[in-house]
Amino acid sequence: MGLDQLGQPLAKICAEAVGRSGRRFVFGGFARTAANGQYVIHAIIPATYKVLFSRCGNRGNYAPVWWRHSATQARATKIVIKSGEVAAHIDTVMPRGGAITGTVRAVGPHGKRLRRICVYAEG
Repeated sequence: MGLDQLGQPLAKICAEAVGRSGRRFVFGGFARTAANGQYVIHAIIPATYKVLFSRCGNRGNYAPVWWRHSATQARATKIVIKSGEVAAHIDTVMPRGGAITGTVRAVGPHGKRLRRICVYAEG
């Protein structure tokens, strides 16, 4: 279930399961939360997964988060799925996102403002 900071359900949050089975990378699948914040990822193979929650159609200012409140995949909690097993209560509270703003100009600080320029932030 995807929730906001006040515990209210969030629609249009993606839940994506990625993991490993032995030495093999496994894409477990993804689902989008319904209006009640719930989701189900069906038909995943037995493996060890981590789940990423991110916006996918939700217009709120929410930062992506890995299950159990981690900003990075490396620190996310692993979920072991065995054949026929259901991992329930893989819920999250979406953290409020930040924002980066600015103006892109040609040549220097007083140059013409440029449009249709892509800006990429990397951390």
